[in-house]
Amino acid sequence: MYNLALVATLTLTIILFGILLVTDRVPAIGYVVLFSLLIGISFWIGQLSISTPINVSILGLLFLLPVGLALSHSQELSLVKIHGVLLSIAIFVITINLIKNLKLIKWAILSLVAMAFFLSLLTLFGADWSSGDSSLPSRILSILPLPVEVMKKLISSGGIHVNTIGGTLALFVPLLISLLFDKGAFKRAFLRKNRRARYMEMIYKIIVSIGIILVLFILVMTQSRGAILGSLVGIFMILVWKDKRFLYLIPLAFLALFIAMLIFADGDPTRFLLLLDTYSNPEGDTLQTRIEYWKNTIYLIQDFPITGAGIGTYGKVFHDIYSFATPLATVRPLFYAHNMYLAVAADMGLPALVLYLALFSGFFSMVFYAIQKSRSIVKTLLRGLLCGMAAHMVYGLMDNYMLGEKLGVSVWIFFGICTAVYLQRDNLIHYYSDSPELPINSSLMAPRKKVWFRTKNLVWSFAIWLAISFVGISFININPFISLGIAVTGGIILGLITTMRFELQFQSERSHTLVKES
Repeated sequence: MYNLALVATLTLTIILFGILLVTDRVPAIGYVVLFSLLIGISFWIGQLSISTPINVSILGLLFLLPVGLALSHSQELSLVKIHGVLLSIAIFVITINLIKNLKLIKWAILSLVAMAFFLSLLTLFGADWSSGDSSLPSRILSILPLPVEVMKKLISSGGIHVNTIGGTLALFVPLLISLLFDKGAFKRAFLRKNRRARYMEMIYKIIVSIGIILVLFILVMTQSRGAILGSLVGIFMILVWKDKRFLYLIPLAFLALFIAMLIFADGDPTRFLLLLDTYSNPEGDTLQTRIEYWKNTIYLIQDFPITGAGIGTYGKVFHDIYSFATPLATVRPLFYAHNMYLAVAADMGLPALVLYLALFSGFFSMVFYAIQKSRSIVKTLLRGLLCGMAAHMVYGLMDNYMLGEKLGVSVWIFFGICTAVYLQRDNLIHYYSDSPELPINSSLMAPRKKVWFRTKNLVWSFAIWLAISFVGISFININPFISLGIAVTGGIILGLITTMRFELQFQSERSHTLVKES
């Protein structure tokens, strides 16, 4: 019944997400039912929330959302992003409640593969390909006018921006490659007692291979250089993880670039970089244009360092307020920061940037702790999640993936699966085992004592967050780059320290449980 209730809650969340995709809003009754179900499930399991290393980031962002909405330059635009954040966090919570054992890891893997197919097809037919630099998608879709027209009508904004598509698909390229080259881990974990194991594994590998081809095809069509670069970084990380000899590709790549510079730019580094920057799009968003975006964004951060101008309002703020950005805003009234991290600071302030970076550093820390004693299929999954997230973060250096982006639910699903594996790593046993290990039940520790320790850690993390935010903001008018450096460095450190403290408490509870059981 418990899993059935979670699946029903997940289904409702997906329906609400579909409504958001179509109408840019979520009915209030949907939230009432959703949060009633979540609270009911919490009472069912005997706790109001699951403690995780990234709770401080999630709770902090939830606290900042209504503050930012009240001060937003455009509440209408901000509400769309807030809906996206709330539904994404709901899916995150449901995910970490769902995944309890290895059998559910199988469904998580299959769901990720299915999600890669779904997002590829959704973006193929629902993308605003006119915002890209390639005419190939338009020629392909001209032979399929009906699906395109239906999808355009279903998507309220008239189409998904190609750079948003690139940032989403960059998550899945390394993940799918990791799942494909798993050295038989999927078969050993889930098909060992199946008489048709060989054929089922072959079908699984064929499906994953088709998924890789489809995702790469659409990724290349977006011509998002940030997404392509991020995907290459993620793929390289997977290859090195599999075999350290791939590190030799680094000096070979530098040698190839040096030879290319001699051939195409007569050895002039500046001219060569210009060629690389403008090759695919001579009149588009080159590095020089991006630098202009970044400079303008820093001005905005200086003016709104605490709360930001409002989540999702970046382009409108420049269009309405900043005279020096008028020519840029007239051409592209909904232009964006072209940097995921600067965008968070501009939209929600430096405190939000600290929390945002803590989310990612906490994610990587959890992978580090969980992967050490995991089984091969879990290691394969974690490896793909980590490299996919790394690809997404590299993409974020050059392009914008706003917090609350509708397709941003993919990032939160990655967070959710990783957190679930981290929390349940002692229970991820092989379910074919004749004598499975007993699951670890941390509830044997005195509830008051456990709640006290975890609450103390949470309050301690909030205090560090506030201290980092205060120090960062204090330098904003002296030197904004110092402020940003403090926010970025502080956010990374906050995530690492919070996860480390959580891990110490987690191991303490585990030791106490094992003593009680013995």
